[in-house]
Amino acid sequence: MTPTAEPSLTDYRVFPSPSDIMAAVRLPAAAAAFVARSRDEVRAVLNGTNDRLIVITGPCSVHDPQAALEYATRLSALGLADELLIIMRAYPEKPRTVTGWTGLVNDPGLDGSHDVRRGLREARQLLVSLATLRVPAACEWVNPAIPSFLADAVTWSAIGARTTESQVHRQLASSLPTPVGFKNATDGWHHRYGRQSGQPGLPRGLAGRPLRHQLRPAERGPDAEGNRRGWSAAPGRH
Repeated sequence: MTPTAEPSLTDYRVFPSPSDIMAAVRLPAAAAAFVARSRDEVRAVLNGTNDRLIVITGPCSVHDPQAALEYATRLSALGLADELLIIMRAYPEKPRTVTGWTGLVNDPGLDGSHDVRRGLREARQLLVSLATLRVPAACEWVNPAIPSFLADAVTWSAIGARTTESQVHRQLASSLPTPVGFKNATDGWHHRYGRQSGQPGLPRGLAGRPLRHQLRPAERGPDAEGNRRGWSAAPGRH
């Protein structure tokens, strides 16, 4: 490595591959079939062939997997599946405008130790457990590398307000196996997220992990949509 290529780091740790984490916490075949079926149900609602209402509810970001599982158990007992397609938020990352805790994946101990290896395992175990319980899971993706470890167990993906205008995240959305929702930006304006929700259907090239590989996502169907959030001057609903 040349002196000009030296990264600005205080620590370096060997990082597990997605296959390492997926082998350590396996998604059972029955749970995988449930995830695939729940994605199809979301797409059916979006294209109008299923008249249920999609409800995405639950913790904005998970810090306690056991409490999240207790919530999931109560959610699954509501008995509203004929009218509502309920998807539980189980966000493993926490986007921040400035500073603060950045989520289960990045700091599972909530102590600044940043044990990402542990965080990936705990987040994946939670998502696998939700799929096993037949509770569809939603995740917002902040770091574009993280879906490679977790997305096979996820029903619906979010691109958040802080990243909805990011080219990298539009490219990420093109490659995700799930339906995708784009929030409007942090200033509350919704015209931009309307434009972004049409972007994932376009073919793209992007650098993948490892970086020597270039990925070309398949063209996807119309399963990307906008999700309106509130802002300082107005609520996120009418």
